[in-house]
This record gives sequence, C-alpha cells and structure tokens, in this order.
Amino acid sequence: MDEARAVLFPRRFTIGRVMKWIAALAIVMSALISHDNFLVGMLALYICLLALAKIIIYGFPSPFGEAGTPVASESHAEETNRIIEEMYQQAIQLRDEGRLDESIDLLDEMEKERPDAPAVVILRGTCYRRKGELKRAIELLEAAVALHPEVAVIHYNLACYWCLIGDDVRALTHLDVALSLQPDLRSLIATDLDLDAIRDRKEFSN
Repeated sequence: MDEARAVLFPRRFTIGRVMKWIAALAIVMSALISHDNFLVGMLALYICLLALAKIIIYGFPSPFGEAGTPVASESHAEETNRIIEEMYQQAIQLRDEGRLDESIDLLDEMEKERPDAPAVVILRGTCYRRKGELKRAIELLEAAVALHPEVAVIHYNLACYWCLIGDDVRALTHLDVALSLQPDLRSLIATDLDLDAIRDRKEFSN
C-alpha cells in the first residue's frame, strides 16, 4: 500500500498542568484573605500577579510545552499544526515527483515535532521502499508497530515489504493482523503487486 493517512497530529493538551496552575492560584488567593500576617498577604499577591502575568504572556501549557522550555499559546499550537500539515503534503508531493531524498529530509524535520506520528513513519517507509532500501523501510516500520500496534496500515505495509524481501511467514503474519484491524484492506490485495508472492495463499483467497 503506497499511501496512508494515519493520525498525524495527536493532541497533547495536558489538563493536569492547567489544573496545577488553578490549584496554585487558589492557594495563593486563600492566603490573600488571611489576616494573620500582612507580609504573607503581600507576598501572596506578588506571586499571584507574577503567575497571572506568565499566563497572559505565554498562555496555558500547550501540546508543545515541556519542562524547562517556554510554553506556547493555543493559537501558536494551531499555527504549528498547520505548518506541519503543509510540510506533510509537500513531502508527499516530493515523493510522488521522485525527489525521495528531499521528501525524507522534510519528514526528518517533521519527526522532531511529531516523533510518534504514524503517518510520518509510514510515508518515510514508502520513500525508502521506492529507493529500493527495503531493509531500512522495514526497520522503521517495525519500530513504529511496537509503538502503534493498533494502526492497520503499518502492518499492511510491513506485509508488503516482507513479501518483497521473500519472508512469506512475516508477511502473512502482518497481513493477518492488518486485516483483523481493518477488514476493508482486503480489497487492496487483488491489485497490490507487492503481495504477488502470497496473494494466492489459501489464508486470503476468500
């Protein structure tokens, strides 16, 4: 299977971080209403203002916010998603034009932002397959399938690549998993040249 559109942009908006901010602000505000110590109240007010300033300037933690790095606003996250989507479409175009190395380089850049996106790995695999580097394509997808065993297209493409190498056992294993996860993939078997070696096996003749 030469094309796959898996989940490219899993959202990682960490509600836990937002709740921590809210809890911290609640503690600060409770200190503000304390009449036991004026200095404590003033210090609490100062901390509260700093926290609010940070939220106003940077926004709540976004899908890209990590410890020790500036967090991005939600609008920035959406803009980043848009840019990465455009990069993905450009990588497909480069691949289809035969500019495989350029497509791979672009996908490598995308992987820095989306290291666990199945679609990026799948597309890289098809590039290496077209370059004739089947072992590299298999290496990428075998690593990806360990992280995303539920993505049928990864199994299907692995079945194709193992079949081309001549390992029918592994090809049949992955194809069986792919069809169990996504039965409509069976319609591709009849015309997929990558599966010529196993197409007539009785396991998939029905």
